Amino acid sequence: MIGMISCKEATYLVSKKEQGKITIAERIRLSLHLMICKFCKRFEKQNKIITEHAKRLEHVLYNDGETTLPDSYKEHIRSSVTGNND
Repeated sequence: MIGMISCKEATYLVSKKEQGKITIAERIRLSLHLMICKFCKRFEKQNKIITEHAKRLEHVLYNDGETTLPDSYKEHIRSSVTGNND
């Protein structure tokens, strides 16, 4: 039986989903929770943004050999955090 999960479990599953380690049953339970909980839905969106930026930062630091971010990338981060994706 699939029951409602708590917000604590939902945030755990969101993080697990980002790592690609979520089962089908967990995905269903998470989807049901996210349909009714705007706070966890917001957390999912923010977690995805953070994960994407962390992956890009890792690429810049380890593949390009630079220790600072280019100004264009800093502006991209600012715009995605504030919601101005121009």
